[in-house]
Amino acid sequence: PYPAIPDVFFAWPIAKLRHQMIILDAFIPLHDTIVGDRALVRGGGLTAKAIWALEWAALHLANVIISDTDQHGNFLAEEFRLDRRRIQTILVGAEPIFRMPATQPSADLDLTEAVGKPIILFYGQLIPLHGLSTILDAISRTAADPIHWVIVGRGQEERVLRDFIGQELPGNLRWIPWIDYERLPAMIARSTVALGVFGTGAKSGRVIPNKLFQILAAGKPVITRASPAVDFLAEAYPQTLITVPAGDGAALAAAARDAVAHPVKLRPL
Repeated sequence: PYPAIPDVFFAWPIAKLRHQMIILDAFIPLHDTIVGDRALVRGGGLTAKAIWALEWAALHLANVIISDTDQHGNFLAEEFRLDRRRIQTILVGAEPIFRMPATQPSADLDLTEAVGKPIILFYGQLIPLHGLSTILDAISRTAADPIHWVIVGRGQEERVLRDFIGQELPGNLRWIPWIDYERLPAMIARSTVALGVFGTGAKSGRVIPNKLFQILAAGKPVITRASPAVDFLAEAYPQTLITVPAGDGAALAAAARDAVAHPVKLRPL
């Protein structure tokens, strides 16, 4: 199950009785996400310690642990004192819907203000890992450029976006709080280039977000932060996967200008 941490405690006695292995998907680490990345719970407090202990116990009950990157696996092994050989890396990939022709019309794609302009798309839950402030900085820096930015999503840092729109009144930005998941491929197809993550936290450097594979599967290039997790892919596919330093709005703005000036036509996977 996903996320798997709570369920492993119910699965373990059944697996034990049936002499079966438990394979646990650790794609979302509880303590690192809740306490570290999203800062929803104060680090060092009783709640944080309880979450860490729960995760430690769950991981130690599993026979095999699946991680999304080698770097994430290394973190889990060190943080929870696990035998690294028990952790296997499987890249998250993309759902089949993103590999299909994205030609379905959608009311959410009414972007008349962007007619004739290249579109840079970001979609996500607006969590700290995404680096929303870096994206907004890049939007400000490209206000005079013939570029239109589209942000799809809402979440923890939504207030930052609302304040930016209210204060800056950006003419080059469209915010769409929500669209149905099935319409995302059409939105990606409409864009010139899409965005990954730009957060400066440790977790941002250990993961390759699902959206990167979705965007690439749909045949569009992506700009994201450089990190040990993603650099090997960026080096292999420099025109497809463009990286910039974490938290650097100026670098993102420059990469956006270059991407729209030299668009890459990709074949959907």
